[in-house]
Amino acid sequence: MKYTAIFAAVVAGAMFAGVASADQFLTKQNERNGISSPGDVVPNGGGASCGTAPAITSLPFSDSGTTVGAANTVGTLPAGCSNYTTVAGPDEIYLFTTGAGASVGVSLVPTTGTYDPAIYVLSTCGTASTCVVGADAGLAGGNETIAAQAFAPGTYGLYVDSFYSTAAGSGAYNLSVTGTLPVEVSDFHVE
Repeated sequence: MKYTAIFAAVVAGAMFAGVASADQFLTKQNERNGISSPGDVVPNGGGASCGTAPAITSLPFSDSGTTVGAANTVGTLPAGCSNYTTVAGPDEIYLFTTGAGASVGVSLVPTTGTYDPAIYVLSTCGTASTCVVGADAGLAGGNETIAAQAFAPGTYGLYVDSFYSTAAGSGAYNLSVTGTLPVEVSDFHVE
């Protein structure tokens, strides 16, 4: 009986010593699947395409990334969308979904004095003609800001880009997205 109790204690201790907590498992599983939890910083900035763009699921959201080595997927914006129609630099893309009562604001800070970024929001990711709002007012090393505003319900593509296709057209950045997004109702009961 004494040996059975000791054996059971040793086996139980060994089982729990090598088991990850549920939080650790979910975190590692999410990393493997490229999923981020609300409030997580998305590694390596935005996506190279609308299909690989990370979703911003809760606000406030912040991320650091770079457009160095990225492709230029949008080259021209419609007049009136931003300060300039040309966006010839490489871009990184993020997605966000709004609902009734949602308000979203964006701020981008380049981390080098030579990068001259532009930011804009497309109502259909990948389709430049659907540009809703943009900002390209700063010079090299200057911040870009889209003031908080209501967006019609839907999914939007948020682009980090640049007017320039030269060295000033790419660089590292810090992105901040603030405001409110719709609350997802996962369970509803009436008693």
